Amino acid sequence: MNYSVNFSYGINVEAEDKDKATQKAFKRWDEDAPRSEEMNIETAAGEDGFCPKCGSSELDYKDTEMEDGQIAHIYTCEKCKFEGIEWYSKVFAGHTDKNGNFVK
Repeated sequence: MNYSVNFSYGINVEAEDKDKATQKAFKRWDEDAPRSEEMNIETAAGEDGFCPKCGSSELDYKDTEMEDGQIAHIYTCEKCKFEGIEWYSKVFAGHTDKNGNFVK
C-alpha cells in the first residue's frame, strides 16, 4: 500500500509507509521552498535553509530523522563544509484519507 502526503507549495509525494512519505515531503519542501541565494550571517543562525556559520543556502541535506517528537534534518554546507542539524517541532496538521486528502 502506498501512502500519499500533500504539503505546501503543491508538493505531493507517495511512499511505502506514512513515515517515509512524510520524510520525502519534508525533503521536497526543503528543496523547493523559495529562498534567497545567501543570508546575512547575523540572521542565518536563526533561519532554516541557511548555514549558521557562513550564511550560504548551499546545504546538502543527508537524512531526516524523528527524535523525541521533533524532526531533524542533517546537512553539510557545500560552501564552508560545516556539518549540522536543523531541528523542527512537530505540529498536528489534521487528518488525511489514505490518498492524502485532508478530512475536515
